[in-house]
Amino acid sequence: MLRGDWQDWPASPGAWVYRQDSRGSLALFGTPDTGAQLMIRCDTGAQRVYLSRAGAVAAGSGPMTIRTSAQTSSHIVRNTGGQPPYVALDVPPRDPLLDRMAFSRGRFVVEVTGLPILVVPARPELSRVVEDCRG
Repeated sequence: MLRGDWQDWPASPGAWVYRQDSRGSLALFGTPDTGAQLMIRCDTGAQRVYLSRAGAVAAGSGPMTIRTSAQTSSHIVRNTGGQPPYVALDVPPRDPLLDRMAFSRGRFVVEVTGLPILVVPARPELSRVVEDCRG
């Protein structure tokens, strides 16, 4: 159980990787042995940014809380139905949430009920995906 100020919590293991594909671009956070724990995808055709967290929620949908140095906000995520399972939400490319994540002081936190908390470093790969969608 993590206690105290979230900015003092230990970082989750992993690193960011940036990729491009036929739909746009994506930033993946995780370790090679466990795969992506968090994905940020720009779908250029849909003009949406998808935030996906590895795992599923029992009810099919539930809250995802994102803590940044600027603000804490909650969003409803839904199971994607794929394998491996993910929960996801989508936002427009200019949603302020994306800037809060990209410019958070060193890290941000992703919490989904029933899943381990992710303490993720704010790195350029995330910003690059957001800018790809805005461009």
